[in-house]
Amino acid sequence: MARKAKFAPVHTPDGPEVQKRCQTCAKNSINDSYCLVLEKRIGMKQDCWSWTDDENWEAKVEEAVKRYKEGYR
Repeated sequence: MARKAKFAPVHTPDGPEVQKRCQTCAKNSINDSYCLVLEKRIGMKQDCWSWTDDENWEAKVEEAVKRYKEGYR
């Protein structure tokens, strides 16, 4: 029987510039006080699954929602 391999971490952050944190996220509010998407700011102390550096994230979400709605009329 084969032994199970240990999994390596998916993301090993080096420094703040590569970490998926609120301070570098495009979804962070302009005054750095809240997240525009999540109720809790996960990225203050650990990497956030919702992090993005795409400045056009909101337009892309709106377009995806529009296409989704059009498909379900």
